[in-house]
Amino acid sequence: KTIRKEIKQPKSTEKVIKDGYTWNLNLMLLNPGDQVQYYLEIRDNDNLFGPNTGQSETFSFTVFDSRKERENLIFLQEELMEKMIALLGNNLVRNAVLLESPSDPMSWKQLFSSNTDALIDIINQAQRIKDRAESIDRFPQPYFNFLNNLISSLTRIREDQIDETTKIQNTVQKPTQAEYNIEQASLTSNKLILNLEQNILYLIKMTNRQKMDQVMDLEKRLSELTESLREEFEKIKDKKSVPRPLELKAKIEQMQQTLQKIMEQLASQSQSLPDEFLNPNAFKSMNLQNFNAALEKLKNLA
Repeated sequence: KTIRKEIKQPKSTEKVIKDGYTWNLNLMLLNPGDQVQYYLEIRDNDNLFGPNTGQSETFSFTVFDSRKERENLIFLQEELMEKMIALLGNNLVRNAVLLESPSDPMSWKQLFSSNTDALIDIINQAQRIKDRAESIDRFPQPYFNFLNNLISSLTRIREDQIDETTKIQNTVQKPTQAEYNIEQASLTSNKLILNLEQNILYLIKMTNRQKMDQVMDLEKRLSELTESLREEFEKIKDKKSVPRPLELKAKIEQMQQTLQKIMEQLASQSQSLPDEFLNPNAFKSMNLQNFNAALEKLKNLA
């Protein structure tokens, strides 16, 4: 949709114009996620050959969509979860192997060196999630607390593992054979394992809660659209409004899109939960596909 707005009408005697303009976006009825392109067009006062037209560079912006940003955060959290699970699995296996051969300090050094690289990636990912969450209004404070604790605790553990790597290196380089404290290495490794186990469980819980909150938000949006459509049909029935097929179809399509998102969110939610936590009859009773088919028929009638 293209909107043209006259900003200033120059006087016939003006040859140079220097001015400013405040653009009130609230008057444009923009929706979250809308992309807006704009440019300035100027015409001169050439009455002999007709006005000459010049155009500025085209600029653009996207209206902030908090719902979409929350979806992006969930994606980033799931990526973070996968990295943490991979690191946990590697440490559980390697730790068990190393405890069977405690006289090999260089193997501990290799494990700690590998961990420090993986941890900086995890810490940076958690920091990105926290930074992006700050742009969302009313983002739950407990989630910020969790992310802050995750970042600070893993940073300390990473520093401990770097210290252990240095100790091993110094021990190996001594001219006389020195014995490395394997017990301390095991404690340092177990500290990381325990931290990952706890934080992964909390992250799973947090992410699933966010997914369900999204479903509830979409359900509320669907209810609002349904009520708006019902009122529109009531007005048409009572002859208080003339039928507007295009507007009716647009509302029905919005309902279908919202319904599709609900179905996708529920599918994603069910995949991340064990079967014993699900009630399959609850999903069957929702009849979302039947509802979507009914909307398609309604749109064809409109």
